[in-house]
Amino acid sequence: FKVSKYKGQSAGPNLVFVEGGRFTMGALEEDILNARDNRERTVSIQSFYMDETEIANIHYLEYLNAIQKDSSEEVYA
Repeated sequence: FKVSKYKGQSAGPNLVFVEGGRFTMGALEEDILNARDNRERTVSIQSFYMDETEIANIHYLEYLNAIQKDSSEEVYA
């Protein structure tokens, strides 16, 4: 039994890597009314992949409808 080196996960087609990081979420310096209704807090975001093409729910429903017509129930499920 030999363990090979992990090469990492390859990105899927049309996916763009977005690097995570930390930022301060909440009240801004540009708050003209001085409402301060949001407390400032530091938020950490993990890195992730995002599709470069925006797809609306209606497009996904059209895809599911086409799959249901052209494929078996197993493929649709």
